Amino acid sequence: MNASPTSSAWLRTVPLAHRGLCAGAGEALPAENSLAAFGRSVASGVGCELDVRLTRDGVPVVVHDPVVVATDGRRWRVGRLAVAEVERFGIPTLAAALDVLRDGPVMLELKQPSPRVGALEAAVLDVLLRSGRSLDRVVVASFNPWTVAWFARHAPSLPRALTVSRVATRTVLSRGVLRWTRPHALSVAVTVVGGRRVRRLRADRAVLCWTVRGEEDLGRARRFADAVIFEGDPTTFGVAA
Repeated sequence: MNASPTSSAWLRTVPLAHRGLCAGAGEALPAENSLAAFGRSVASGVGCELDVRLTRDGVPVVVHDPVVVATDGRRWRVGRLAVAEVERFGIPTLAAALDVLRDGPVMLELKQPSPRVGALEAAVLDVLLRSGRSLDRVVVASFNPWTVAWFARHAPSLPRALTVSRVATRTVLSRGVLRWTRPHALSVAVTVVGGRRVRRLRADRAVLCWTVRGEEDLGRARRFADAVIFEGDPTTFGVAA
């Protein structure tokens, strides 16, 4: 299956709230990766970054950590739970999150730890195609180059980003990996965004900086990146959609 042709130009300009707008001044802030946090992002006029994992029965859900902790202290792996069990922890499905986000800009960070990819990626693509939303404001992203390469092969017109941290930076940004994954953007940790190779690669693709949490981070992001993935009140950083 292929998505219809899309554009990645918005990646250079639109700020994304990290796991939804769930930090900042005020009381009763919503939990990260929650429907309330996504709704707050929409109301504030910013985009949204969120994390996706797969349940035992093959449903993409929005959660960062691979393990959830029950009220009795027991720990459960998300991948070993059915979607009905996962939802009891307050974890939304990707489909529900996309309903809340409507056609707002969104980065889907696929948490795929294995080079044996396909199940999570295909399930995410299926949800996107069934959502009825325009795909021109969606980008799929991952630390895992096999995941990014899967989308390059199976949905080449869907914008994709390679996520980069301090770990194996030179390998991830090698010419071979970039030819293989063909990312439209790089999502780069604030600690390495000023690196020489990132600066050089920015000429050909958007660079997003994560996670911007204050004025120092924002100053670095403005110097070396096109857009930010941020935490906190967007007005604190002078961020505007």
